[in-house]
Amino acid sequence: MKWYRQYGWDRESSGIADQLARASDTSIGTLERGGIFETKGGKARLLAPGQLEDSWDIETDERVSVWEATIRLAAVMAKHGADQVASLLPAVQARLNLDAVKELGFLLFHEAEKKHDAKDAILFNGLVSAWGDVNEQARKHGGAPRAVQQAFDFDEDGD
Repeated sequence: MKWYRQYGWDRESSGIADQLARASDTSIGTLERGGIFETKGGKARLLAPGQLEDSWDIETDERVSVWEATIRLAAVMAKHGADQVASLLPAVQARLNLDAVKELGFLLFHEAEKKHDAKDAILFNGLVSAWGDVNEQARKHGGAPRAVQQAFDFDEDGD
């Protein structure tokens, strides 16, 4: 969040990136392996939603962060709509806290507004403003986990 707040999606010195990563108890390598950050030629940057690979399988992704899920879901919302986001939510929920994803989307929206970045503000607001409907849609389509009661065998003859 600190990087986005200060630099957005722009390139900056990888030394600054290393300092921010260490201050946040992570490393540039971890961020790169997570598929959300890139360093090249002494420069570093967060990957913008449009720069992330289009295909994302959260179930096979080894390193999933709230950041990555939020960015990817916002991009999916903008590109494919609420139905596609709703289809992804059960898998996201199995790995991450959905409230944290929503909260980060809200924070990113406010940061974009502060920076007068209409493109990002629209992107993140699209996800956050549709969040309730998307969750409901995921439940209606059987996407949300549900408790299932097992059948009981009341046959008195069986042991």
